[in-house]
Amino acid sequence: FFFKQKTAYEMLRSLVGSEMCIRDRNKTILCPICLEGLLENDVWPLKLCGHVSHRECLSKYLISEIDSANLPLKCPGKGEERCGIEVLPEDIHEVLDPVYIHKFEKFSTKKHFEANLQ
Repeated sequence: FFFKQKTAYEMLRSLVGSEMCIRDRNKTILCPICLEGLLENDVWPLKLCGHVSHRECLSKYLISEIDSANLPLKCPGKGEERCGIEVLPEDIHEVLDPVYIHKFEKFSTKKHFEANLQ
């Protein structure tokens, strides 16, 4: 099967009435990281769980998690509740710059070997 990637507009429209997102009192869909409204041209959905955020917010969140060696990287969706589903490597490669992709891969490999040595 071939699945077409949803556009930002389609993604926002599909979230109307959904429990997949957080909203303000005006029903505006909010980024779960910065709690600011999401605009059509700045929506970044994660592939596995579908939660959306600003691309830059997601990048900063992932960088912070990598710098803290908090692996595996988990979705920050749904605000305080946190989604907790693992962020796919494809998402990481699309959002981060090569320096942090390398750092993520290095930490992931190290964590994998440490887990398998026990």
